[in-house]
Amino acid sequence: MTKVFFISGIDTEIGKTYVTGTLLRALIAKNISASSFKLVQTGGQEGQISEDILVHRQLSSVKPTALDINGESVGMQFSLPASPHLAAAVEKASIDTTFLAHRLSDYIEKIQAEMVFCEGAGGIFVPLNTSELTIDFIQKEQLSLILVTSAKLGSLSQTIACLEALAARQYLPVALIYNPYPQQEKAILQDSEQFLRTYCKQHYPAVKCLSLYECQNGTSLYKWFSEI
Repeated sequence: MTKVFFISGIDTEIGKTYVTGTLLRALIAKNISASSFKLVQTGGQEGQISEDILVHRQLSSVKPTALDINGESVGMQFSLPASPHLAAAVEKASIDTTFLAHRLSDYIEKIQAEMVFCEGAGGIFVPLNTSELTIDFIQKEQLSLILVTSAKLGSLSQTIACLEALAARQYLPVALIYNPYPQQEKAILQDSEQFLRTYCKQHYPAVKCLSLYECQNGTSLYKWFSEI
């Protein structure tokens, strides 16, 4: 049975696409069948391969598949680089989360991979339509959530706020992945990572904290993912 993980972030431009590609590269390098799906692509063109899917394939050294070329590895795609609900509205469309669920399910069935990572658009609480947020879709489909955070200024506060909001929903992520981008100051990089590890251990011990470096070990990742 395919294990499906939803990749979201504390904010947009947080490194979800890069993290997804890194996970795929590590697993595929160990001959583990893994693939990815983009829930909603904004800033893309209908009929073209999702930009984020292309990055996933490039990072994992995999050529785009027929499913990618046919647009089956993306739920919906809109040209305006904006929140999904707005990008859809500009094109006089709306996002039906039941339709998205069917698209994801069809992809999983066709790709026949051991693991599939579904990357969201924007942050964890971004609206998909006027009544549903990304987290609502994740909860409804009961997908294991991987939350990406970063070292940018303000990320500690945002991360803690996200964790508290998710805890209130009783839907904590199975993992928190720390992406060191875009910080260059070593002291900040190390302190932010250590703070998050300590904070999660004290307040959310079920959440596994991983650095981007740790995500490059395919053997360890596979063992951990298999146990979820």
